[in-house]
Amino acid sequence: GPRLAETLGWPLLARALRVEVAEGVVHTIRRTSAGTLAEEADLPALVTIPRESHPPRYAHAGRLIWAHQEKPIERWSAADLGLDGVDLEPLVEVRNQIAPPERQPGTILSGTAQEAVAGLARQLYARLGLEGVNDGR
Repeated sequence: GPRLAETLGWPLLARALRVEVAEGVVHTIRRTSAGTLAEEADLPALVTIPRESHPPRYAHAGRLIWAHQEKPIERWSAADLGLDGVDLEPLVEVRNQIAPPERQPGTILSGTAQEAVAGLARQLYARLGLEGVNDGR
């Protein structure tokens, strides 16, 4: 919530237990360690609610069955929608696609914890070009 509100440039009313909207203003009430706190902000605003105050509700079994029934899919052509070739041209042009280089597989260290730590230290020293600086002592 806070990050989204900052990105949008909207006020944030966090952890609202009750929300009311009237005449372009949102009013909220939230619980604090000192009691309850009433806040308000002009719209548009972002309101978050605490997870524990609104537990998820599960759909009625009949609605679940209805949602998973096979239903006919109506297909429309571009002509049915009144579109021509100009309307169907892509708005985005992909110029180049670069995939990141494939990562090298890691090394699995085995043995006791001390042996694994010593092996890891040797690999780190070798990667940093510090071979021989610390010979495991």
